[in-house]
Amino acid sequence: MMLDTRRAASGWIGRWGAGVAVAGGLFLAMASPALALEPPQVGAMTAQSVRPDGVGGAFVAGAAGNGALWSNAGGLAAVHLYALEATYGRATEAGPSAWGVSIVDSKTNPAFAGGVSYSRGSVGDDTTAKQDDYASQQIRLGLGLPLVEGALTLGVTGSYTTLTTPKVSDDQPGSDLSSISVDAGLHGVLGKVVLIGLTGRNLAESESLGLKREVAAGLGLMFGPLLVSGAWEGRPEQGTDGVMASGYAAGLEFTVETVPLRVGFRQEPVGGGQMITGGIGWRSRESGLDLAFEQPLEKGAVSNISVSMSVYL
Repeated sequence: MMLDTRRAASGWIGRWGAGVAVAGGLFLAMASPALALEPPQVGAMTAQSVRPDGVGGAFVAGAAGNGALWSNAGGLAAVHLYALEATYGRATEAGPSAWGVSIVDSKTNPAFAGGVSYSRGSVGDDTTAKQDDYASQQIRLGLGLPLVEGALTLGVTGSYTTLTTPKVSDDQPGSDLSSISVDAGLHGVLGKVVLIGLTGRNLAESESLGLKREVAAGLGLMFGPLLVSGAWEGRPEQGTDGVMASGYAAGLEFTVETVPLRVGFRQEPVGGGQMITGGIGWRSRESGLDLAFEQPLEKGAVSNISVSMSVYL
């Protein structure tokens, strides 16, 4: 059956008109006062999708839906859905916290997929702006294209990130930093069993925000309700001439009827920090809930929890 592209495009524009208007308003609002980390780790102040957290971040091959905006843009067009997601995460003690919203639509027009997200994060004990806090905001736009229907998809995301730093002294006033970056990725499916993913993140680096270029590759195996996934990440080490530091992640997701159960392990590419992760969710045709935790294995390290709610249209 031939696709009526004019009708599909009209529906896509109609659905996304309000979303684009909201995204534009958020983009302009990013110049407003924000909250605030102890020297800035922007990634820790960005609210990303919760499902990847439960499997240790081993989501490069299994990337799909809203999580693909961060894990692997190639997964934006991997499945057909229209999803709105709200996310909140924080450290269990004083530390970074963040909230965010995202929309991904690969359903209205199967010829391409689009996504947009906004995130706001800080370090502090509450959500009231303070002069001695760091704060970060990020808006992200994504586009996905099916290269081979049901087998290979390509995706690109662009992000604009700001960081507000506090005043330390009269000689060290606070500052407002910003950066634009790009991610790109591929997602493939072989025989409905093997999932593969390859992505490059922060292709436009930002020294001031600590956004380093990195590459990641993933492999996943689907056995009915069980997804086994693994990922490798490479990131240049500081003070070296392009020497790559390697990190690893592995995770399991087992779905019991409408309840996905997740567990994972992760070793960071830089610093070698290790953590165990876990999560649980609930799915229906109209909505979903996800909860995840991350527990670093270093003595005295603070754990993180995150929760999200999704609506499917």
